[in-house]
Amino acid sequence: MYEALSMERRGKAQKLYFAQMSKAFLHRDPFSCVLCGARMVYTAAIAGLTVQGLVNNAQSIAKLRYVRD
Repeated sequence: MYEALSMERRGKAQKLYFAQMSKAFLHRDPFSCVLCGARMVYTAAIAGLTVQGLVNNAQSIAKLRYVRD
C-alpha cells in the first residue's frame, strides 16, 4: 500500500494517557482540586457501579477519601 502511494512508513504512534489529554484539552491538571488547588491522589476504582449507582451513593463514596490534617 505504501509503495503504491509512494509514502514512507511511519513509526508507532506515541501512547496517550488520560492526564495528558485532559491537560491539553482543559488546560488544567486533572489531579488537582478545582476548589483549593491541592493535589488529589488516585486511591481506588469502584467497579460495577452504574452512573445512577454513583449518584445514589455519592455521600458514602465521598467519605472514603483520605483528608490530610
